[in-house]
Amino acid sequence: MISLNLAASAVTIGGFLIGGSCIYLVHCPCHVTAKIGRRLFVAAIIALGILGLLAALAFHEGLAPLGLLAGLLVVAMLWELPAAETDQNVA
Repeated sequence: MISLNLAASAVTIGGFLIGGSCIYLVHCPCHVTAKIGRRLFVAAIIALGILGLLAALAFHEGLAPLGLLAGLLVVAMLWELPAAETDQNVA
């Protein structure tokens, strides 16, 4: 059976990679990739939340980086980026 320490490390690193790539996909001009990026981002946040709950119930030491990553991914997703040039010309 996989230990909680290994699972927490794997999901934290995987959540960072998937969440970061999803933030890039969401800001692409193509609507299909933006939709895929949003859905993958929600899945990554849910996976981080479930593992965070399990880690909290087990009093695991790796809970702090997991929670910080989940919070910072949400902040990065909601951060306002400057509008693209094509968006500025439309208005």
